[in-house]
Amino acid sequence: MITLDSFSSLGEAPRALVQDVLGGRAPHAVLITGIAGTGKRTLARLLACALLCVGEGQRPCMQCKGCRRVLAGTHPDLLTPSCTDKDRTIKVDHLREVLCALSFHALEGRRVILLENAQRMTVQAQNALLKSLEEPDGETHFILTASGETGILPTVRSRCRVVRMPPWPRERLEAELLARQADADKAREIAALCGGSLGAALDMLQNPAFFALHELCERTFFSVHGARDVPVLSFLLKDKKDDADELLSLLSQKAREYLLYAMRAGELPQRAREAACQEWWEHAAPARIERVSVRDRLAQAEIEKERRKQLRRSGVLLNSDPVLEAMEPCGGSPRFLPYTLDKEGRKTGDLASFAQLAQLERFVFRTVAALGDELADGRIDPDPCIRDAKDSACAFCPYSEICAGHEQPRWLKKITAEEFWQTLERREHG
Repeated sequence: MITLDSFSSLGEAPRALVQDVLGGRAPHAVLITGIAGTGKRTLARLLACALLCVGEGQRPCMQCKGCRRVLAGTHPDLLTPSCTDKDRTIKVDHLREVLCALSFHALEGRRVILLENAQRMTVQAQNALLKSLEEPDGETHFILTASGETGILPTVRSRCRVVRMPPWPRERLEAELLARQADADKAREIAALCGGSLGAALDMLQNPAFFALHELCERTFFSVHGARDVPVLSFLLKDKKDDADELLSLLSQKAREYLLYAMRAGELPQRAREAACQEWWEHAAPARIERVSVRDRLAQAEIEKERRKQLRRSGVLLNSDPVLEAMEPCGGSPRFLPYTLDKEGRKTGDLASFAQLAQLERFVFRTVAALGDELADGRIDPDPCIRDAKDSACAFCPYSEICAGHEQPRWLKKITAEEFWQTLERREHG
């Protein structure tokens, strides 16, 4: 059974967190990160149990009413978002009940807000949560879990104690598997294949098809002695399309172990000791390892097309031959600048004269100055604009959910460059 002591031995950060919680020094907010299966969710639940435990003696006792209700998800002071696993993101609406409850006192003393997969929170949801994190209640504790820190805003992350979960050591994984009545050889093999993820190890143990796929991987990818073996071995894979992801994952992990063995940097994998490929690997040398670039497998035309796409520039250019020639001395039609030459050699595209660029500069300065005056007077008009669902100013505004329903987005039609400069001319001269 996994307990808080199980996590204390994983590293200094988990150990210090567990000691502080059990010692009555629990941080008001903690962010637990790590790869899938390292126990983030289990640790978060155990911490919640420890904080809400009402039993005697060591916490969490896992027997009292508080612990049982935490594990059942029915504790009145354990608050979680209203989203489900099917929701791709956690929005402000999902947090609304939690944020509303924070304005009242806890029902039974302490309160825990548990936010799993916090990296799925939208920017608006994280900003809404920020105020509660900035003004913590002494009896309220936030426990967030995330696959990584990149999806968490710096303002949110800086107000949390970040605990990074390390991969589980092989000996610890083997011990956990043996405690679940796993065979010693299977436990050793799974511990080597799961990448330090206890969750993945338990899934492998409970999946009867895993070792069948493992055996198939050995018999096919690692048992080819020559070209004559390919048809027979490929026949074994013809009905395994649905298992492609699992087979490729196994292939990647096994290849790594075999290559480490070939370079005298690791032991021969246990299952390979009896496999047909043992003889090959025992005589393998690092010089026989070849690298094949993925680019060599792509059509050269596709590579060139992608390269040109990446090098293609965008934006308004000054319609000046010396400037354009300096940017791309091609002597003909440009390849990377956003304009073209017609049959008569005239330039068409995103080009502007000196006068037009000066006019645009004056317009930008006037607009920014007007916005500054409105901000100073407290009378700025949101005036949201939209072209379609993907091209919307609201998508970049952190306050879009606040003014939703109060401000009607103004639809902007797409116009040509000529129409743009004409509109700018009219606005400047009234």
